Amino acid sequence: MKLGILDTGVIILYLLLMVGVAIFFARKKIENFDDYFLAGGKLSVPILIATLTSTYFGVDSLTANSEMGFGIGISGFFSYCFVAWIMMIILAFVGFRIKGKLGDAKTSIEIIANAYGPISRISCVVGSLCYTIPVVNIMGMGIAFSIVLGVEFWVGVLISAVISTIFTYYGGLTAVSVTDSLNFMIIAIGVAIAGIIGWQSIGSEDIWKGLEILVGGDPSFYFNPTGGWLTGGLLITYAITAISVLCEPTLFQRIFAAKDAASVRKALFIGSFIYLAYALVSTLIGVLAAAGVGLGTIPAIKASEALFSFGVQYLPIGILGLFFAGFLAAGISTCDSMLLVAGSNISYDLYVPFSKKQQSQEDLISVTKKGILLASVISVLLSFVFGRVMGAWVFVSSMLVNTTLIPFYTALFMKGRISKLAGEVSAGFGMVGTLLYYFGIAFFGYYSEDWGTYMLDVSLFGKNVTLWQEYNILVILPIIFILYFAIHFITRPNNKEA
Repeated sequence: MKLGILDTGVIILYLLLMVGVAIFFARKKIENFDDYFLAGGKLSVPILIATLTSTYFGVDSLTANSEMGFGIGISGFFSYCFVAWIMMIILAFVGFRIKGKLGDAKTSIEIIANAYGPISRISCVVGSLCYTIPVVNIMGMGIAFSIVLGVEFWVGVLISAVISTIFTYYGGLTAVSVTDSLNFMIIAIGVAIAGIIGWQSIGSEDIWKGLEILVGGDPSFYFNPTGGWLTGGLLITYAITAISVLCEPTLFQRIFAAKDAASVRKALFIGSFIYLAYALVSTLIGVLAAAGVGLGTIPAIKASEALFSFGVQYLPIGILGLFFAGFLAAGISTCDSMLLVAGSNISYDLYVPFSKKQQSQEDLISVTKKGILLASVISVLLSFVFGRVMGAWVFVSSMLVNTTLIPFYTALFMKGRISKLAGEVSAGFGMVGTLLYYFGIAFFGYYSEDWGTYMLDVSLFGKNVTLWQEYNILVILPIIFILYFAIHFITRPNNKEA
């Protein structure tokens, strides 16, 4: 499934443009860590909209949305994307208040650690690193290169990692924001054109006919928000992972880097509707690919191949190159942002607080750059560990939410004195509990070929219950909530340090 000369030329032109941006910013002197990590706190509304949207709508979104659309139709959109949009609307108004309460803090982990202590710092750094080391996007881009360009998966992974790392390493958030603005336009044009051309190429009647042939019956569930094969537990699990929006490190970085609180609210509110449109179109592309398989115009494929098989079959020469460039743009925009945050987790949130010597601005930037390189290497290695993009996404989201959500918002908005012990225990349990659950299910349970995940059958109160690996956040987060507030109300009266 290889591209033609014109399509390849479009992609090469895009990649050269990215390298050109990296070279430009490599020649500019960065004065301090604020300039490198937060772009000097000067991001305006238009730049914020572009960088927020292109960062959050990454390869994982494009691949997962089309994969869900291929298998279960529009319910894939409602199971996660619609809930994520609601979370963005909430963050638009909560983020306004967060910006006003930051003080001198540069990261969400700094706020948590200042309120609770070193255990919460370490736990939240681990949770954030699991989320921001861009293994999911590296996997998606590696799959894309292997399918479209005909190279081995590992080659695609290496190419993706190198491209994403170069200008993040040299330019920091300023370079990332500039490239995100460019990528924002490429993603919008590529995805929109692909959806329009695909729908017109197949035709409304043939779409229904193709789906009918594919499923061997009534395909109406493809356009039913609650249809498809989603179980109640999976539907809730996928939806609840959208809570990660409320503690998403790359979104928080933009909030910290905005020039003022009003810019945060406007950018998140407008950007959320753009994300919603992206998500809907990419899910419909998966539906169109399913119809194509039913009609015989697309050969039998895996759900993960829906996006690219659709593009190769229905998009004309040149447009296919633009579409694939848009896919790369989505991946790079997310990878560069995550690598930058991961680097700061290692330097600013972990190395500096536990280092006994005073760090200069140059040293801090240097350690951050080394952290970026380390995160890139780890993401490449982990891309060969996870078998499924969605499985990797559920794990990293669980690690982030379970370690960060409750400690962060209680530290910022809890009125009166807070219990440091409650914060330390909840963050620590979030990290340990998530790991024990995830790997415990894999070790003691069994692998289901039908569902493509690990399961464990247990008996609770006389009833047989099947625990999925994906149910992690559904099980662990309520326990954390209970732990935090139980300890809070028990220890708060005696907490003289709070």
